[in-house]
Amino acid sequence: MARIPVSTYRLQLHGAFRLADASAIVPYLDRLGIGDVYASPLLTARPGSQHGYDVTDPTRVNPEIGGDVAFEELTAALRERDMGLLLDIVPNHMSSSLENPWWRDVLRNGQSSDYARFFDIDWRSETPGLAGKVLLPVLGAPFRDVLESGELSLGHDGREYVIRYYENHFPVSTDSVAHIPFNETPEKALNAVNGVAGVPESFDGLEALVLAQNYRLAYWRVAADSINYRRFFDVSDLVSLRAEDRAVFEATHQRIVELACRGDVTGVRIDHIDGLLDPKTYLEWLQEALPEQSGSFYVAVEKILASDEELPADWLTAGTSGYDFLNVLNGVFVERRSTTALDRTYARLRGAEDDFEELVYQRKHQVMADLFPGDIKRLADDLWSIGAGLRAGVDLTHVEIRQAMVEAIAHFQVYRTYTISASVSLADRARIEAAVAAARERMPELERPLSVFKTVVLLDYPEHLDAEERQRWLAFVMRWQQFTGPIMAKGFEDTSLYVYNRLISLNEVGGEPDPSGVPLADLHTWAQHRQQRWNGAISATSTHDTKRSEDVRARINVLSELAPEWDTALAHWQDCNRSKKAMVGEEMVPDGNVDHLIYHSMLGAWPFHDDEITEFRERLKQYLLKASREAKTHTSWIDQNTAYEEALTGFVDRILVEERDDPFMLDFMKLQKVTAFQGALNSLSQTLLKTTMPGVPDFYQGTELWDLSLVDPDNRRPVDYELRMKLLDELSTRDEGQPLEDLLADWTSGMIKLYVTWKALGARRFDPELFEHGEYLSLQPSGQYGRHVVAFARNHVNRWAIAAAPRLTITLARARDLSFMSLPLGEPYWREMTIDVPEASPDVWTNVFTGEVLDVSNDVGRRVLRLEQVFSSFPVALLVGECGVSGV
Repeated sequence: MARIPVSTYRLQLHGAFRLADASAIVPYLDRLGIGDVYASPLLTARPGSQHGYDVTDPTRVNPEIGGDVAFEELTAALRERDMGLLLDIVPNHMSSSLENPWWRDVLRNGQSSDYARFFDIDWRSETPGLAGKVLLPVLGAPFRDVLESGELSLGHDGREYVIRYYENHFPVSTDSVAHIPFNETPEKALNAVNGVAGVPESFDGLEALVLAQNYRLAYWRVAADSINYRRFFDVSDLVSLRAEDRAVFEATHQRIVELACRGDVTGVRIDHIDGLLDPKTYLEWLQEALPEQSGSFYVAVEKILASDEELPADWLTAGTSGYDFLNVLNGVFVERRSTTALDRTYARLRGAEDDFEELVYQRKHQVMADLFPGDIKRLADDLWSIGAGLRAGVDLTHVEIRQAMVEAIAHFQVYRTYTISASVSLADRARIEAAVAAARERMPELERPLSVFKTVVLLDYPEHLDAEERQRWLAFVMRWQQFTGPIMAKGFEDTSLYVYNRLISLNEVGGEPDPSGVPLADLHTWAQHRQQRWNGAISATSTHDTKRSEDVRARINVLSELAPEWDTALAHWQDCNRSKKAMVGEEMVPDGNVDHLIYHSMLGAWPFHDDEITEFRERLKQYLLKASREAKTHTSWIDQNTAYEEALTGFVDRILVEERDDPFMLDFMKLQKVTAFQGALNSLSQTLLKTTMPGVPDFYQGTELWDLSLVDPDNRRPVDYELRMKLLDELSTRDEGQPLEDLLADWTSGMIKLYVTWKALGARRFDPELFEHGEYLSLQPSGQYGRHVVAFARNHVNRWAIAAAPRLTITLARARDLSFMSLPLGEPYWREMTIDVPEASPDVWTNVFTGEVLDVSNDVGRRVLRLEQVFSSFPVALLVGECGVSGV
């Protein structure tokens, strides 16, 4: 049986938070109840890297974060406390920077380099001047302009000749040295080659030298169309690896395997597994290489699943890194009955463009045209060539084939399929057929090229096809599968979810902006299946990649319970702030759709303390710039609209003022106080459920207190661990059974979230078998308002736990005629409500948070716990008990 972490705590390692800093907080994490530190990639990355995914040397621990000595100190500190290390690793790509010795060797030696096979490069490019070369889209202007301005020059770094472009020093190949005139000293050679600005012909020698290299220096804007290596999405600074080559796999994983065999690394999380040519075989190789842990090594994979999709059953993994969990749990805190009202409010602002599926379709087209045109062309070239051998493909034009493939991809509902042999799974076949059918319905004139595409992608080989041609079909399909994921990611996640702002708490990685929420019955069914099949999967609520933190989402979800108030407030705020907008061309900035985004974000991330407002204003402006560029509607990363961006940030400066008597700020703060308070209640419930449901609860750095972060880099701000240690010390010294009124009264400090985290993790670590392997039993609250409680039991042998967490408490308070600012405690909220407990469960339970002892009651033949007692003094409950034991 594989070792499954009890819980994990994600740390982002970089130059400002190094391995020594991680070692320093290990005692704190241990006291908090964490089982494993979950570290961002720690192998040598590009200098200054904030994330570690731009690896330059996979054989060394990054010296910038402390190197081997600091790593050994961290693992020693973890072993001393019986804690593990879950390490994020990057098999799909490396940095395409000159600090990468393998990449530099390829640039120097071209196809003859020992590392040429390591990188996914198309050496047969048909682009003029690119065959046998690597395109480097690094120039800030077209080649001629850069050359003749003198920005390019020949240099010598003391060891070898290099081509200089600002801080970049590109190697000169041995074969091209003949272009450098022989002189007694390098200085004389440089003078002979380098030109003089303003004299174009003086650069002829340098041009000849540059063009003789194994790479072609190019204007950055040509990357999308002409780049001839596979990238991580559209990031030219990250070049993809050919991990399907066993030699490449072994070279890139040797250090990881060594650390695992030493026991320093106890689990790995695989970044972007969908980028690999053959994820299944990769996972098999990985398990073969890694040591056994009384079974397979713990491996989790970063995989975005559609709502009706599941991991392939034959993958050797414990499960996903948690986005599926995040979105299911988040949906539980959305009021389904407000869907129509939210739609009506959003339609008033957005106008006719309210069809999200159509938006995704259009934006996938946009990113294929703007970000991946070269990749699409190469795929279409291959498909056209293959299709010409089919009767239906005779006389089809390249344009028709390309259109058909693009249409099918635009209608694809998942990130990718996983065909690796002549057998296409039933699930993959169904998804491909559905995409083709939708494309045919939209564009019936493409029926014939779509049929060719479908025949090839489903590997419906004609009988006459020989083995070599069949392999060619399969190679195309496997290649095609590597690109549907990036197109989905950029078109759906990184564009559509920044455009469609109906309820942005739902616009999350792997999520869908559907305000119908997740019914409790669906949550329980999902959790039961997870326990049976994927009980080692990670349960995340915030990550380094989420678009907003768990606490921001928890606040924004409250608006689904305040649909009438939200609609009224939004209209009033727009009236107050209309004069503060600016005209850019013929458009008012921001428009109604971006208004939605701004006010949502302000409600979600508004700080607790007035002295943080100035900083928040700048954070919000930076977030809105990123969101607008990602949306690609008014501005973008490629074509930044300065006038629009200045108008947008200027609007924030004009509305977010210090004067509290400002009409907008006065009204905003009324609603903000409610969303902050009720969002905190949502967050406490979410924390308890994450910690007790099937899966490995994960805590992103700092989120044990309130964390009001937006998308990166906002969520990578420094964490105040001294404060967290101090607060945990205070909690640890409380008298057992001491009333918790002070924590509830001082809820804005976040200490109450720390308390829930600490006590729930402590219960899980005290009885890991119960939460790791225990049966999951849904419990049905009785009464008219039963839907306002999530309750379930965990059972292993004779040990039991019950988790009970309120939800949609504004809706309940409205029905009970209670204040929205009141705590959901005792008789006013929960009178007459009970939960049935299983017949085999204990008669006596102890509340982990309060120390209260609760007795099971009999109610007309039913064994029940009364909710007014369960929630008598604290807004969430974790009850533990053991059969055959009187009290706990």
